[in-house]
Amino acid sequence: MMIIGDLLRANARRIPDREALVCGGERIIWGDLDRSVNRLANALLNAGIKSGDRVAFIMSNSIDIVRVYYAVAKIGAISVPILPRSVAREITHIVNDVKAACLIASADQSAAVRDALPALGDVRLVIGAGDDHGLEQDLAGLAADASDQDPPVEVEPTSLYAIQYTSGTTGLPKGCMLRHDRKVLSRMSMLTLVNYTEHDRGLIFMPLTASLGADMLHSHVLAGATTILMPRFDAVEMLQLVEAEKISILYAMESTYDRLMEAETFDTTDWSGLRYMFGTGAGHNIGLCAERFATVPSFQAKLWNSYGCTEGGGWLTFVGDEEVRAALDGSGSPAALNTIGRECLMAQVDCLDQDGGTVPSGEAGEMVLSSPWLFAGYWGMPDKTAEALRGNRYFTGDIARKDADGYIRLEGRLKDMIKTGGINVYPAEIEMVMKAHPSIREVAVVGVPDPEWGERVVACVIPERCYNSEAVQTYCKSELAGFKNPKSIVFFEDFPRDVVGKILKKKLREMVMADGAKR
Repeated sequence: MMIIGDLLRANARRIPDREALVCGGERIIWGDLDRSVNRLANALLNAGIKSGDRVAFIMSNSIDIVRVYYAVAKIGAISVPILPRSVAREITHIVNDVKAACLIASADQSAAVRDALPALGDVRLVIGAGDDHGLEQDLAGLAADASDQDPPVEVEPTSLYAIQYTSGTTGLPKGCMLRHDRKVLSRMSMLTLVNYTEHDRGLIFMPLTASLGADMLHSHVLAGATTILMPRFDAVEMLQLVEAEKISILYAMESTYDRLMEAETFDTTDWSGLRYMFGTGAGHNIGLCAERFATVPSFQAKLWNSYGCTEGGGWLTFVGDEEVRAALDGSGSPAALNTIGRECLMAQVDCLDQDGGTVPSGEAGEMVLSSPWLFAGYWGMPDKTAEALRGNRYFTGDIARKDADGYIRLEGRLKDMIKTGGINVYPAEIEMVMKAHPSIREVAVVGVPDPEWGERVVACVIPERCYNSEAVQTYCKSELAGFKNPKSIVFFEDFPRDVVGKILKKKLREMVMADGAKR
């Protein structure tokens, strides 16, 4: 079985002169990328970093972070990526939790690292990348004189390649242990459904230190496709890159596509190079995107939605273009338009009741995942591992419904479920209904304490300019049962989000409660 480093080696042998990465004004071909990765790998070995050591890094998207991922993998050390904009307290928790031997930071993230340094107990080597990072070692300088040959290390496919920390929305983040063989298998499974090739050009703006960004990168490297990196999302710049770099693969969350469609240059952008457009949100209605993009003559891409999670190890469900198009023209299941799709190859999704039994088709239950590429457990947390990972089944804590055709719809987190007057209310259903109203740009539903009903339903809304309060209330009454109807609507300019754009509902609920939900 291959390891992560083998993906890069294969391209250096097979297509050494094809473009591997583009970021800003920097471009690099596969042969040169592999040699630079080898130099860094050998430099880390020379500095005393060995197989099994944890190498933490907090870096913005760049060619340097790709070098770090693959250099660490090639020497059998374990990558511990930390999300950009993490503060000193968060960095300290993760670095000390894994007892990292090495910490690497890009210049724009180094201030937080310098603040954290006094509290870091086991770090032997601190490295900065880029100009003016102010750290003791320099990434380019460290690797400059090292050998560009493959490092002399045998790496077991069953060993850990990364410890990916969750975003910590329910407390301290947990480190998901990910194995080489399982990660490679999950990327291979994806490529059985989408025929990426060395001629494709995929754009990534999500942080590579997030599991979604890393999975996209590894998929491109496996196929030999070129990756165009953006350090951060900017709608106008992204549209420019789509045209200038002839992007053929694009991933984004629903809110990101909304921002693209609002940009002045959206309708004039040349989309003719795009082959695949992926939605990556659990509540992403790919049908709405299809209808809007259909107004652009140059847009001919295939539309997909998919679902994965860090603990799940990668992609687990999908809905493909043919299903979306059939649903839109009335010849297919309408469920395809607002779903995370059906099980992908070698994955199984079950919806279970509180006793562990499978619920009837169409009823809500906890989503439980099975696949050959699940995570290997939580770092240093055997009790949490035993609770979430039972045999080859991951108990997600998500509520889902699976219909008779196998389409799966997420209803939200178990912890987000609203119990009002003794009845279970699932936020995703209300959000789906309200998002369809033209007055509403984005909506997130939360439950807040209520002395009479236990909890009451509150809709947090980012309104369109044409927002009509009376029309929205009338619409909700016609489309939702009384107990599901929002008792309050609270307006926001934007929602609190994590670095990949996911709404932080715990924080949102706290904001609503602090405000009294009286707006």
